[in-house]
Amino acid sequence: YAAFVLTQGLCGLRPGEAQALRRRDVHLTATPATITARGTHSAVPDKYFLDGEDRRRPLKGRSVHASRTIPVPGELVRGLRDQLDRWAQPDPGGVVFTNTQGGRIDLSNFQRDVWNTARDATFPASSPLQQVRLHDLRHAAITGWLNAGVPLKTAQAWSGHKTLSVLLDTYLGVMHGDTQ
Repeated sequence: YAAFVLTQGLCGLRPGEAQALRRRDVHLTATPATITARGTHSAVPDKYFLDGEDRRRPLKGRSVHASRTIPVPGELVRGLRDQLDRWAQPDPGGVVFTNTQGGRIDLSNFQRDVWNTARDATFPASSPLQQVRLHDLRHAAITGWLNAGVPLKTAQAWSGHKTLSVLLDTYLGVMHGDTQ
């Protein structure tokens, strides 16, 4: 599941966006390599869905056909290629990140069986990193972009924040050098 985790931590996808990523939305031969987020997969329990309602949702706060394109850092390209070759569903509309049976990753099961287990094995009980959630990987990516000097409007486009003020309200306090 390394590519699943790293895509969220380096490309700033929300967990449901990574879960919904399709093979046709991963462009590794482009320069730079990119992924295109086109929607999210809802993890809401079935009992809350209306008859015939789909789990696929538009990007947060966007129209049904909205998308955003995010560059893929060079260190992730090999991992995504391996993911596509070994684990992703084969057709262009196939899901990129699958479980061990080849189906879509269930975020609740992933959280319980993979994420929490790996986090507990990696960090001592006293570490604040014991509290890191899967969604925090998105925050790490966006914070990294801003501290690396990515222009604010570009970071807004990559992250999918509807307005620049929402991005700034969330991340302004973590930007280095703001006192200069």
